[in-house]
Amino acid sequence: MTNTGGVAGREVVQVYTGLADSRVQRPERELKAFASVALEPGEAREVVLTVRREDLAYWDIRVGRWVVEGGEYAVEVAASSRDIRATVSVPVDGDAVTVPLSAESSLGEVMAHPIAGPVVQATIAQMMQGMEGVESIMPEGVDMTKMMDSFPLGRVSMMAGDAASPEMIEGLIAMANAGSAPASGA
Repeated sequence: MTNTGGVAGREVVQVYTGLADSRVQRPERELKAFASVALEPGEAREVVLTVRREDLAYWDIRVGRWVVEGGEYAVEVAASSRDIRATVSVPVDGDAVTVPLSAESSLGEVMAHPIAGPVVQATIAQMMQGMEGVESIMPEGVDMTKMMDSFPLGRVSMMAGDAASPEMIEGLIAMANAGSAPASGA
C-alpha cells in the first residue's frame, strides 16, 4: 500500500472470506483479519495479513465441534466491506464430518453415512426386488427418491415390516454411531 497524498494518513486493510455455496447459513463475507496502517506522504509498505484454515470454521451443533467446510473460498482484500480492492479464489479442503444417527435422522442422512449407508442401500435393493412398477403408484411429478430422502429412519419399520424391525433399526443406529461396519454376511 502506498500513501500517494501530501499528508500523513491511516488506512485499515481488511481481509474478508466467503463461501458462495455453503451448506450452512453464513454471511456473504466474513471479516477474518485486519490491520491499521499509518503512512507518511509517499511512503509505501507491504501489509501481510494471515487467514488460517481454522479461521474458516463454523460451530457444527450436530457434532459439537468446529468444522471447516470445503469449497472455493473468495478471499477479498478491502478498505471496507463496500470497498473491495482485490479478490482471489482459494480452494480449501473440508473436514470429514460424520453426523451421529438417530431415529429422527432422514434416510438421506443415513444413505450418506459411511457405515450405515451401504447397509441400508443393500437392504433397500433387496426389498425392491419383485416390486417392479412401484413408481406407478406415485402421483405424477412426485420424485420418490426425494421423498424417501426426507423420511425418518425410525419410521421405516412401518413400511418395511420384517425387513426392518424397530430392533434392527436400533442396531443399525448403534453400529453406525459406534463406528464399526457389520461383519460380512450380516
